Amino acid sequence: MNTRKITAVLLAGTMCTTFLTSCKATNTTTSATTTASTATTTEMQDKIVVSLSNDGGTFDPFAHSNWGSNIDLMSMIYEKLANLDASGNIHWVMVKNWTKVDDLTYKFEIFNDIYDSNGNQITSDDVIYSIQCLIDAGDAGALDKLDHIEKVDDYNMIWHCKTAFDSGDLTNLATPYIIDQESYEAAGKSFATKPVATGPYKLESYTPGSSVILTANEKYWMNDLSSEDKTEHQWVIEKQNFKTIECQIIKDTSSAAIALEMGEIDIADTLNIRTVNNFVDDKSCI
Repeated sequence: MNTRKITAVLLAGTMCTTFLTSCKATNTTTSATTTASTATTTEMQDKIVVSLSNDGGTFDPFAHSNWGSNIDLMSMIYEKLANLDASGNIHWVMVKNWTKVDDLTYKFEIFNDIYDSNGNQITSDDVIYSIQCLIDAGDAGALDKLDHIEKVDDYNMIWHCKTAFDSGDLTNLATPYIIDQESYEAAGKSFATKPVATGPYKLESYTPGSSVILTANEKYWMNDLSSEDKTEHQWVIEKQNFKTIECQIIKDTSSAAIALEMGEIDIADTLNIRTVNNFVDDKSCI
């Protein structure tokens, strides 16, 4: 894909807060994922090339402080229970149904057809494990109000709170990335550079300080939207728009600008304001 365009681009859920710059010669889609309303009609393109200003060095879903620019890729590799819109409102993703029993008790049901890129089914055990890992890492936020999660069956859980969640606290359910417990424990430290994906993309290769290559996850559970339950309950369906996302790590903004101008990359995640002004009068940039 040879794009030349200046715009704010939604590359994935977290990239809505990141300024991305690109230029394009033809009218092509630059979003890596689509919303539910367009997911079934968007044709997957071959490749997009993106520059990242730094290398986080890890794709461990529970190592928040070390993600760096990799945080922009995490929501493409890992699925979450919920997503937030631009106004901070919560919209359920993996959660099929939920009920507030009382101020201290919530019931959650997840979909029964969620699989990771190795074909492992995601169950209540994996959700409980993932949330506990987040808490143990010290990044729980308001989830520290959670006392424990009671497993009912493979897809149903009862959340017991120490103190009541308020409406804002529920938005913290959009924080934890959910992974398969067995895969995470078996991989050990290697999971940080060879993760098993639950989201729309999987990590194909990672060269520290140089590049990150993502490819579409053929086992992504939202590839099949035939179930009415899925489209009814979802706000963002992260349908793949590209077969491959190549991320080049370019720390110098001037170098990124040159790569953008030469057509070597399609999107730059960081440019200084003077560099951006160089593209303003370019008629091929919108």
